Amino acid sequence: MNSRRVIVLDFDQTMTTYHSGGFPFSNFKHVDLNKIFGNLYTELRTKISQYSNSNYSIYIVSRGSKEEIKEFLRQINLLQYFRGVYGAEVYEETDYGEEYWAAKKVIYIKQICHIENVSRYNIFFFDDTKMNIESAIRTFSNSILIKDRTQGLLNAFNVMDKLLNIYDLVKRNITLVVSGKYDVSDVFDVGAEEIVKMYEMNNTFNVLKNDLIELRRIGMKVYLNGVFWDSSLTVNNGDIFTYS
Repeated sequence: MNSRRVIVLDFDQTMTTYHSGGFPFSNFKHVDLNKIFGNLYTELRTKISQYSNSNYSIYIVSRGSKEEIKEFLRQINLLQYFRGVYGAEVYEETDYGEEYWAAKKVIYIKQICHIENVSRYNIFFFDDTKMNIESAIRTFSNSILIKDRTQGLLNAFNVMDKLLNIYDLVKRNITLVVSGKYDVSDVFDVGAEEIVKMYEMNNTFNVLKNDLIELRRIGMKVYLNGVFWDSSLTVNNGDIFTYS
């Protein structure tokens, strides 16, 4: 199975801050890019380019018109960063209800998972619609709801980077036990003593603490033994950190 990580983005008000009505090529012709992307076009382009040039595949899964999204991305020189675009095949499909699209997006993500030959834990799905996330998270636990539509995607990428940083550091040193249901990500429970030993061994326990503090600052939930984690809490043998 491929170790590549796959990013799946909704389009309207996830990748963009301005809604296209499902037809960005037609409706964004005379709209400034700064308005479409909330003055973050350069930052988003840089981030997406970095992921595309690393061990990531990037897709769009939207209820908007597939062809309109592709043409719009081609027009602004972003299409080359995406491995595929999934969306409405015909005009009428853009008007189908939320339940239809919540289910359809899961079907598309499963197809992407198969195409990329990756574990479902290597899929990171971002969407601004709660129903879509609630539907996807049953299978793809790295399903992240975009709440802030002005800087949400950049914040979400930041969350993903922090989680993967912690995950990769820990994975190299101890066995992970993946368990539980969480709202926003493929999160793991790890014996806190083991984490402390690993970080102390590398003289980087402060890095762990700072990463956890940063995760809290950007909206992630960090717990110690099921209680919201505070950096002043003492870590003892048998303690469990969880992140969501």
